[in-house]
Amino acid sequence: MIEKAKNGEIDIILTKSISRFARNTLDALNYIRMLRKQNIKVFFEKENISSLDRKVEFLLTIMSSIAQEEARNTSENVKWSIKKKFREGIPVINTKRFLGYTMDKTTGNLKVIPEEAKIVKMIFNLYISGTGPTSICRMLMDKGIKTGAGKTEWRQSTLTSILTNEKYAGDMIQQKTISIDYLTHQRVKNNNHATKYYTENNHEAIIDKETFKHSQRTRKERSKVKIGDDKNLGKYNRRYPLSAMIVCSQCGRTLKRRYWNYGKPSQRVMQQCGNYINGKDKCTAKASYQEIIEGATIEMLNQVFVKNLDVITKIKHAIKETIKVPDTESRINKLQKEKLDLESAVSNLLDERLKNSRFSDNIFNAKYDEYTTDCD
Repeated sequence: MIEKAKNGEIDIILTKSISRFARNTLDALNYIRMLRKQNIKVFFEKENISSLDRKVEFLLTIMSSIAQEEARNTSENVKWSIKKKFREGIPVINTKRFLGYTMDKTTGNLKVIPEEAKIVKMIFNLYISGTGPTSICRMLMDKGIKTGAGKTEWRQSTLTSILTNEKYAGDMIQQKTISIDYLTHQRVKNNNHATKYYTENNHEAIIDKETFKHSQRTRKERSKVKIGDDKNLGKYNRRYPLSAMIVCSQCGRTLKRRYWNYGKPSQRVMQQCGNYINGKDKCTAKASYQEIIEGATIEMLNQVFVKNLDVITKIKHAIKETIKVPDTESRINKLQKEKLDLESAVSNLLDERLKNSRFSDNIFNAKYDEYTTDCD
């Protein structure tokens, strides 16, 4: 609207009240003065005043301040009401995006959705049996199962949010995030900004406590695998080309692969220092384009291999000296095939359990234990 006014497309702006025009006094005065220079009037209906009257600035300052104070009071009242619900264990949750639960209109508490609960149980069972998040996401998408938000695409972040959500075990932590500014309503993670509220056995659980604890231990163990004297897990991650192979020239921290403008035509893949991501005060190094780094790497490799053909021979010799077992590759292929077969068997078993109500828990558990034991 302001841009259109600057371009001469708007002559007058009608607004309900000062509080609706701007969130604070300074913004209100700056916009009004800017518009006044272009002879554009702002009329405030509730206060019955016009911005073209220069005498109105004093009144506007006072009334804007009052509106700002009212916003603060409203924010405090809302916070008091929400905190009261937190203390009483009443959930303040958007269940429209919450897989497995809905809000019971009678009690105001969480209520299990049986069909979705089966999906949640399947996710936890697959995870603690050794299936990785990527494989689980692929299996869910292959079956056409939707997320809590109703999307068909499953991401690892979505899966992680399920596996780490204590509400599936019947407990509840509230005020995980908090609004730090009542004017901008900016929300951040509640890292010691305010009290968190933890309620045990608050509602019906989908996952038993032991299974949930097992999944947390599994996640912790997987994330804390250390190899080498420097205990740097990052350098053993080879998901993408050059992953964890590039270090920052300023602080020595490994660069991380990031997307800028994800999902837009201007999307770019970048490499950025891990310290810079954690805070600009820790490192000032700028991000680099992935394609530039790859191009420079290819050019360097071409120069090395073209100018020194003996390099390839030395590499082949090193590989032969390092790998002494002749059937290693065939053994790996065999194990990978066995793993895929077992994952497929587990998937079919879960399908049968979901489709067939007569499929008893005893038979399911016996078969499931058999398959997962084979995986081990």
